Amino acid sequence: MTRKAFFYSQITDNQYYAKFLLLIFLLPLTLTAQQTAEVKPYLGKPTLFVNDKPQVPLFYALTHAYGGRWSWEGVASRNLNNFEKAGMRLFQVDLYLEDIWLKGRDSLDIAKVRRQVRGVLDQCPNS
Repeated sequence: MTRKAFFYSQITDNQYYAKFLLLIFLLPLTLTAQQTAEVKPYLGKPTLFVNDKPQVPLFYALTHAYGGRWSWEGVASRNLNNFEKAGMRLFQVDLYLEDIWLKGRDSLDIAKVRRQVRGVLDQCPNS
């Protein structure tokens, strides 16, 4: 089985699991010294706390479609900024494993991950 076939057989069965893993992977990259984040019980449910404040489980997610996928490009950048101005603080950006696991390499190239996160932080410094 090729690497690509294995990836698609695993992810298409459970896309939400893949997005959760991506969020867990990106969360440490987005935190700065001034911010803290943790999941802890609140009103009987696991809740995300940012700077010791519970967050509403609501976030803006960029599309996976071309033209709106990359956080640093026009439409996506404008949308991120608009949602940040409306009070949104949680954002989701997607990357496919094939975006960072380049053909012929044994390691991940996270340059695009950093660029996605930087695109969000440039438009949404309070995220």
